[in-house]
Amino acid sequence: EEIRMHDQKVLFLKRLLLCFAVCDIMSCSEEDAMNYWSWPFPLASTLCHGGRILVHLEGVRCHNFLNLLLFGSSLAWNWQESVPPCLYQRRAATHAVRLKRNNVPQECRLQMRPSVFSGHHLGM
Repeated sequence: EEIRMHDQKVLFLKRLLLCFAVCDIMSCSEEDAMNYWSWPFPLASTLCHGGRILVHLEGVRCHNFLNLLLFGSSLAWNWQESVPPCLYQRRAATHAVRLKRNNVPQECRLQMRPSVFSGHHLGM
C-alpha cells in the first residue's frame, strides 16, 4: 500500500510539472499584480522554498483538473460522494486568496477565526 501511495504521488508531481510546462508559468510582484511575465527560473523551482502557485482555470472544473492530476483522467473520481483516499482533509489553512480590484487575485494570511477551520482544505 505504501508503494502504491508513493507511486501515485510521483505521478501527481509528474502531471503537475507537465501541466506547468505546457500551460506556462507566469509571475508578478505583489505591488503590481496586473503585469505578468514568464517564469525565468527552472520549472522545478516553482515547487521549492515555500512558494505558492495559483492555478487559473478557464472552462475547466477544479475537480476535473484534480482528477487529471491525481488519476490521469478528468472523470476518475466523484467528488460529490467523498474526497479521494489519496488526499486527506485538513482542519485548517493559514493562507487564502481574495480578489482585489479588477478581479486581481491576492494571497492573504488568514487570521485565527472560525473560517480558518472550515475543513475544506486538502493535503496529500
